[in-house]
Amino acid sequence: MSGTTLPSQVGVAIIGAGIVGLAIALEITSRFPGKSVVVLEKEPSIARHQTGHNSGVIHSGIYYKPGSLKARLCVEGAEMLMGFCKENGIPFEACGKLIVATSENEFPQLEELYRRGQGNRLNGVRLLGAGEIHEFEPHAAGLRGIYVPSTGIVDFREVAEKYAALIALRGGLVLLSHEVTALKRAGTCSVVETTKGTIEAELVVNCAGLQSDRISRMANARLDLTIVPFRGEYFDIVPAKRYLVRSLLYPVPDPRFPFLGVHFTRRSRAQCSPGPQAGRLQQDFHKHRRHRRLRVLPRLLDHGVEALENVIGRVLPLQQQSRFRPGPAETGPRVAPRGFGTRWIRGTGPGSEPVR
Repeated sequence: MSGTTLPSQVGVAIIGAGIVGLAIALEITSRFPGKSVVVLEKEPSIARHQTGHNSGVIHSGIYYKPGSLKARLCVEGAEMLMGFCKENGIPFEACGKLIVATSENEFPQLEELYRRGQGNRLNGVRLLGAGEIHEFEPHAAGLRGIYVPSTGIVDFREVAEKYAALIALRGGLVLLSHEVTALKRAGTCSVVETTKGTIEAELVVNCAGLQSDRISRMANARLDLTIVPFRGEYFDIVPAKRYLVRSLLYPVPDPRFPFLGVHFTRRSRAQCSPGPQAGRLQQDFHKHRRHRRLRVLPRLLDHGVEALENVIGRVLPLQQQSRFRPGPAETGPRVAPRGFGTRWIRGTGPGSEPVR
């Protein structure tokens, strides 16, 4: 893929070879087989950023309000992803998730999650008492819980690699080490300048992840937001103690924060990782530190450190620090200034349209 020459013209140019950009390219080659598609990736391989650095969880949709777009996309997307993995021989596991409440003040939020699970028609969701928790996680502690059997795990890098292979089979191009440096309009088309040449495209799709706001500004889009990159640090449970967690073990999320809380994530390579501890990516700190809306960040970071120290002991009280070792890290965006929850990016400007 990296050795292919950049064409002078293309129907659709997609910026970013993460799983979103590759999925869009694959869908275009399926729906419009005559349309030429090229994916431009600045790194020497695909899935180097968020796609290759995440918890690997196939979420069920239990956290989202029934009837919302997020809920529908998550529920349908999880089913479609598992089906794709089956069809293409990609290892995955529907290992299930246990959400536990360790104090009575978490009961209302837990019950709301259960109602959302029912409203989103998740199969097999169960509300558990303290004794029933041990049926699923014998070493977990909690007063009540919810079991969600449809949650799974997969290595999203393998999914992305399969997407790229199918794109190539259908005549599309995934060009590596092609960093986009400028965007401009030329009549009805867009000119995309890269470190390895220039390409003219009828349509440009921005799937640059953590860099998506910067790419949008290259196109003179007037954005009301910026991307704040976060890094989540995990531990690994040492191999001799991995039996302590059977599936995915989560606390009840604190609604004040845009995170699901410190949890135990079983990964596709037999690892089990408690985390994350959230922190900003330091190389971008100068970009955001003066913004008045970002004064809440220290509280978010303090919460992450405190949770990492305390939740492990509350959810698995038998644990000791010596049973953990440094593990993987994940990256992800938070959108500012309108809060820190991830949302669709929209902007206005020549050639840009709102995305919903």
